[in-house]
Order: sequence, then C-alpha cells, then structure tokens
Amino acid sequence: MPQLLASQTRNVELMSHLASYSELLVAVTGPQGAGKSALANALAAQRELPDDTVFVTASIMLGMPSVLSAIANHWDMPAIHEDSAQSREMIRNEALTRAEDGGGLLVIIDQAEQLDADTLNGIAHFALLAPQAISFALFGEQGFEAEFRNSPAQAPVHVLQLEPLTLDDAVLLVGQVYGEDGICPLSDQEVAKAIEISGGWPGALLLSAEKLIMAPGRAANTPRRASGFPLRNILGIAGIATLLAMFLLYQMSQEDEGEQQLADIAAEAAVAEALGQKPGPVKAGPQDFNYAEPASEPAASAPETTELPVTEVATVSASVVEQGQAPAKPEEDAVPAAPVAKAPVTEAKPGAAPAAPAVTPAPKTVSPVSVSRDEQVLLAAKGGYIVQLLGSHSEAGAAGFRKEWSDKVTGTLYQYQTTHNGKDWFVVVSGVYGSKAEARAAVNALPQKLRAQSPWIRPVTDAQKAIR
Repeated sequence: MPQLLASQTRNVELMSHLASYSELLVAVTGPQGAGKSALANALAAQRELPDDTVFVTASIMLGMPSVLSAIANHWDMPAIHEDSAQSREMIRNEALTRAEDGGGLLVIIDQAEQLDADTLNGIAHFALLAPQAISFALFGEQGFEAEFRNSPAQAPVHVLQLEPLTLDDAVLLVGQVYGEDGICPLSDQEVAKAIEISGGWPGALLLSAEKLIMAPGRAANTPRRASGFPLRNILGIAGIATLLAMFLLYQMSQEDEGEQQLADIAAEAAVAEALGQKPGPVKAGPQDFNYAEPASEPAASAPETTELPVTEVATVSASVVEQGQAPAKPEEDAVPAAPVAKAPVTEAKPGAAPAAPAVTPAPKTVSPVSVSRDEQVLLAAKGGYIVQLLGSHSEAGAAGFRKEWSDKVTGTLYQYQTTHNGKDWFVVVSGVYGSKAEARAAVNALPQKLRAQSPWIRPVTDAQKAIR
C-alpha cells in the first residue's frame, strides 16, 4: 500500500478533528479513483481507540436497519432487524453511557453514493440523537452530498471535496508504486503528461503512468528523478567524509613526525656515545612534549598525617585565616558544604575492621513543569472564551497551521499541549475574548476556509484545565 501523500495526510487530520470535536457529519466527495477508500481506511487506522470505529462498505442493498445492526454487533448488543424508535433509543442510550467514560463512536461508510435518499436521511436524523457520542463520515462520488445535505433531517454537514494531485505528489505516488527505492521512473514532463491525461486523480494517474512506462523505446532515454533522497544531501555527506579523511591523515602525519623526531634524537645519542662525546641537551618541540620523560628528582618523604578531631580541624582553619593565608579551595565551589555532624569517637579494638563513615544522601530535586509563553497567557486569563481551530497529534502540523493563519485572522493564535486518549495532543486556539458574543463575531470574521471547519467556541477554563 502506498503511503499517504502530504495533501491526503492533511485531509485525514481535518476529518479526525471534525469527528472528535464537532457535531458535524462529514461527507468526503470525489470522482472514481480519487483515493476516497484510501482516506477512509487511513482515518479508521488513525483512531486512538480502533475498537470505537465501525467501518461499513455501502451497497444498493444497505439500509438504515443494516447500519444500526452493525453498531449493535460492534457493541455486543442484542441483534437489530428493523429501524424502529425502540432500536434507535437502545443504541442512543448505550452511546451516551460510553460517552460519559470518554468514549465516542465513529461510523465510516465507504461508497456512500450507493445509498438511497431514505437511508441518507435516516443517517442524518440518527446522528442528531447523540451528536457528541456518535459521529459519521461518509465517502462517495460527487453528487451524493447534495442529497445528504438537503435531507429533511437538516443535520449539519461538512463537505470535503477532494482535489487533483499536484506535480510533486504525483511524482511521489508514481515512485512509490512503480519505482525502485522511491525513485520515479518518469521524467517531470512525462508525469505532467500523465496528470493532463488523468486529470490528476490518483487511480487514473497510475494507469496513465503505467502506459508511459511500458511504452516501447522510452526507457533508455528517460531520466530518473529521485523522489526521496535529494542530490544535495549526497553531496553534503561526501564533503563531510572528505573533511574527516583529511583530518585523520593530518593526525597520522603529526604522529609520524613525532616518532621521527624521537628516532633522530636516539640516533644522535648513539653516534655521540660511539665517539666518546657527551650527548647535547634535548630540545623539546611542540609535538614531543608527551614523549619526554621528566628529570629524576629525589622523592620527598611523605609527611606523617595526624588525625584530628573535628573541633581541632576548625581551630587550625581559623588560625590559617588569622595568619593571612587563604584556606584550601573546595573542589566544587558551586555546591555549599553540608553541616558536618560530630560523630562520637570510639576507640578501635585491635583486629576490628574500621567503621564506615556515615553518608548523608543528597536531597532529591524535582524539576518544575515548564509551560510555553502561549500557555502562560492562557493560564493568566481570568475568564472569557477561546475559539478552537485545530487539534492534532502532530506538533509540527499544529505549528505549521498556526504559522499559516496567524496573519489572516483578527485574534491572536495560541498553541497549547495536552493529552487525548493517552497521546500528546496539540491545540491551536484564537482569543482570549471577553464574551461569547465577541467570540462569535471573531468566528464570523474568520476566512471562509476556517469557518468551513466548524470552529469551536469554548470557555478559556477548558484550556486551563487541559494545560494543568
């Protein structure tokens, strides 16, 4: 299976955010071969709790009773054979009970264009019964979303229309499927031609690329483009390797020079001894100071050490200070000396092992939890509201989102870190606003692309609890 492309990864992040934090139904549309099934499977795999995801592949025979039955079977509930008010209420109560423990069910329906109008309306109506406990994401060809959005249930729907691949994404996809080690076997001109033929949709693009690759007489003259490791990285590594080699050669030459100097000194001494002359003084060079032996000096006798009680040691130190001498500097000036407790002096018995001195363990230090400047601002707020724009498991994705939109919104964007289902969760919010009405006005002033992602107005205390 090819890995998700950059644009596909962004779409999965958006769908995951909408499914987790909004009351919207998500409808993903695109022509055949647009990669809808790949996105549906990636969304199911990304869920923090895979057991709380129901994946259904639609058909013309699939109706609302089948959807309710799939949910009931997933939760090991009694079998459901009809779409009745009693069946819906039973599933709704189970969903709300699980939501109290932090759980939420995501129902993913692929090939949703095969569902009839009654089934789409039933899904939209059922989603309104427990919007915070059960979410729906439907993937289908273009056209079904209009009937879904205009159903009599009037449930809020977010429609995500897929877009054709860019040249860079197309090169990566062709390299993943047909290349060796991620290297695209087509030139940029050939990939551009495949995009023109296929419209840039992944399925048709791969078929066009296969025809170009299998075309007779093109392989010998087609340049290969690396979609993975860039050439500048290879040149950089080669340069570093060259510098390391030069450094090693320099070190070896320096060592050889030092050994040669020692050999010359030994030869001069041998010639002088043979002629009966006294060898001259050895002149130490900058490279042979490690090899020269120090001149022999008579060893000074070690002074006898006398153990003094603690009080006598303190008296000696005081007398040294009175005579103008500085006391010996401790090895670690930065650590204050701990007070020394006077231990009772006991006379050691002959043959007895000396008692081990008591060691006082150092106090343990606890590092305070650090918070970012954005988190400090949010924690300092005395009240008000924020508008949540993004929640992601990727810190780099959240930072990129904030950088992209910081100059395009009226409020200040803040980013804070918390946890969601046991994993790091990075949230980008706008605010802090003094009232809910002010927050709504800020939402209305957002760019259309951000408004379409259903910003979430929340009390700032929610963020403060999450940070703490």
